Amino acid sequence: MGSLNLQLGAEPAFLRDMKVSLVNQATREKREVTPFLDGSVMVANLVPGNWQIVAKHPNIIADLVNRPIRVLPDRPTITRIVIPANIFGNIVVADVADANLGPSQAKLAEAETDARDQARKVAGQPIFADDWNLLAATLADSAKATGELARLVSPIGHDHPELVAAIGDVQENVQKFYDLFARSLAELQRQIEQLALDSKVRGVIEKVPDLPPASRKRMQDTILDLQSSYQDSPAVYDRKKRRAGQVVQEEMAAALLTATPDVVDDIVVKDMMNVAETLASGPAVASYSAELKQRQRTEDRSKGGLFLAAMKGNR
Repeated sequence: MGSLNLQLGAEPAFLRDMKVSLVNQATREKREVTPFLDGSVMVANLVPGNWQIVAKHPNIIADLVNRPIRVLPDRPTITRIVIPANIFGNIVVADVADANLGPSQAKLAEAETDARDQARKVAGQPIFADDWNLLAATLADSAKATGELARLVSPIGHDHPELVAAIGDVQENVQKFYDLFARSLAELQRQIEQLALDSKVRGVIEKVPDLPPASRKRMQDTILDLQSSYQDSPAVYDRKKRRAGQVVQEEMAAALLTATPDVVDDIVVKDMMNVAETLASGPAVASYSAELKQRQRTEDRSKGGLFLAAMKGNR
């Protein structure tokens, strides 16, 4: 029986998914193997004669290799095939190959079978050249597969640094997207909130005719200051928003002391007091996500919601 030692010239990143098929041109016997990460392919117990070598990669439609080879009957057949690197120009693969233990394990299992076959000889039975060559090839296969396993697997297992790096990049990109999205959404809702506050303050001014001019100006100036801070950090904006709520609470409380019951019970006035109280209270926020949650409290306390109030006031 003959054997084949084939060396494929390609990067480990491409070799890990490659499959090599050998088809006997006379008997149509087919053998399929996976190359080691260094490109070596070793196949024993081949019928001498003409074989067809076909190498395929799952990401490429055409065959990488499709050529005939003659397996010698009296010695191992050794050949090298170089696969042009430009074939993989548009194929996206990791630069660091995963630890594929399948070829090494399959080769060791095959070597075990071949060795056990040779162990069945009885006393006085001759050892032919084919027997010796098969035993030598089995020993070489075992050494090669064992060395490959030792290189691929560390004492604590095997790592995939390219996957760790890729996951780290994905996590970083997702975090950047979340931060940017949260900031954009927070700034948009800030502007809606400011328009709503301005609309509610103007509505209260109409409902409370005895509101002193100084009180009106103080509330309006506070809202203007808040509008100029819509791009500030969550902590800075939160302080100014609390201040706006406190100013509206103070001025409204002072004005309502002398107001008539129908003004005090007016739905517009009550709504403004609820919103001002919510703005002035609640836990401090230091992030955009926390700010969005805090704004939901204000939305829930507002009659009709801040968005509708902003739209009404902007018409």
